[in-house]
Amino acid sequence: MSRHREQTGHSLSARKAQRDDTDWLVQLRIATMSEYLTASGEHLTMRDHRARVLQDFNCISIIELNGKRVGMMKVVKYPSYQELVQIQFSPSHQNQGLGTRLLKQMIDAAERADKAIALSVLKVNPAKRLYERLGFEVIEEGTHSYHMHFRRTDS
Repeated sequence: MSRHREQTGHSLSARKAQRDDTDWLVQLRIATMSEYLTASGEHLTMRDHRARVLQDFNCISIIELNGKRVGMMKVVKYPSYQELVQIQFSPSHQNQGLGTRLLKQMIDAAERADKAIALSVLKVNPAKRLYERLGFEVIEEGTHSYHMHFRRTDS
């Protein structure tokens, strides 16, 4: 995704994360994930959150709305599939269809490239319903999360 202008005049774009985005990404992760991690029995320190942000850092896209950081998407690409590691939006930008739009773009690109998409979602995270609406299916259930997969089979 490079740049997309909505009918409302809002410009949504993505750019590669830079090292000076790190603190913002850690705060975004804490704001969006702490509740679900705690409910799942995980109690992460600031150091833990930072380590998770830095893992596969080169795969992070910063999502901007009208030039302002509002979210992130971490996608690791493999030869036959891609893994959606994280997609997060600041609380003030959730439930506005931004994540749905990005996921649909990801699905379209994966289909054109004939690649599957894998992801994991915490059982307590309501995002699972969004993934299911978009065609992801649970392929495995872990203790705290579902492992989901998307691959369109009707061609």
